Amino acid sequence: MKRNNLFIAALITTGFISSQTANSAVVINEVLFDQTGGAGASVNDEFIELYNNGSTNIDISNYVLADGSISPNTTDGLNFTFPASTVIPAYGYLVVWVGVSTNPDNNAPSADLQLWLGLSAQLNNTADDVRLYDSSGSLIDFVGYGSTSASAYDGVAASIWNTAINTTLDNTAKGRSISLTPNGVDSNDSRCWTRTTGSDAIVACPNVNTLDTDPVFNGSNQRVSSVGRNNNQASDISVIKTDSSTSYTPGSSSTYQLQVTNDGPDDVTGLLIEDTLPNGVSFNGAISCTPVVACSLPATNPPTGQTLSFSLDVTNGQTVIVSVPIVYSINPSDY
Repeated sequence: MKRNNLFIAALITTGFISSQTANSAVVINEVLFDQTGGAGASVNDEFIELYNNGSTNIDISNYVLADGSISPNTTDGLNFTFPASTVIPAYGYLVVWVGVSTNPDNNAPSADLQLWLGLSAQLNNTADDVRLYDSSGSLIDFVGYGSTSASAYDGVAASIWNTAINTTLDNTAKGRSISLTPNGVDSNDSRCWTRTTGSDAIVACPNVNTLDTDPVFNGSNQRVSSVGRNNNQASDISVIKTDSSTSYTPGSSSTYQLQVTNDGPDDVTGLLIEDTLPNGVSFNGAISCTPVVACSLPATNPPTGQTLSFSLDVTNGQTVIVSVPIVYSINPSDY
């Protein structure tokens, strides 16, 4: 039996777990253009992070990541074609390091995939853009920073990119990335990008904080990024719905469970879960939670109506089990 409309959100100290977009798409999610150390290939730690914001794997073989247009003579330097069998898993992160793999700083352990181009610094620190093209050459995502002039982006900015805070985005400290916020939610709008840990994203987009989860230092410079991880939170939350029944008879009852697990590294407080029952199914007794102290169950328990809404706290490494008794209507017209 399929149960629809499970919504999850969380406040994690300063972060937010945003709901994913409905359709699978690969988006540019984070960019470090002002490298932490030197510009040479052996020390360059520039990176571009891609994120698959959907529930299916996406093959990006022969996609092109470019610093400028892929039209003849318009690239600034970066023009990389993804090799065959490059697949970003559902809700997965791919990090493209512009420098070499032998640089220990060029590593994102939480990323699903990593690639190293072995190049010196390619991205301009004052004004530039990053583009992602599919295998047919169609532009599928664009990020600009620095200039607000359409001519600086080969005319792209005038048609698909809001440049409102571009000049703010290029004012980053050395080693500080810019991040899309909310994580993975593409908007083609500079106002939905921010200097990592900053508050540049304004009312046009949900202004949720971006976090620094990067331990790298290079000399006196600290890299400020969330490379290979969610820009807005540092915890991996999973929810599994299970039901032991194999058949459903009108008038019968059952109990399904929500298993909520926090794989860390941070504790999560105020995780909001909403689950709406399909037609013909009703709540049939009090919802319970194990451990009890983790949950703030609804004041009316069982809930009235078809939607269960409650919050819970899940510490790093903890699993919380929520049991939901239900009953199936005997009236065929209810389904």
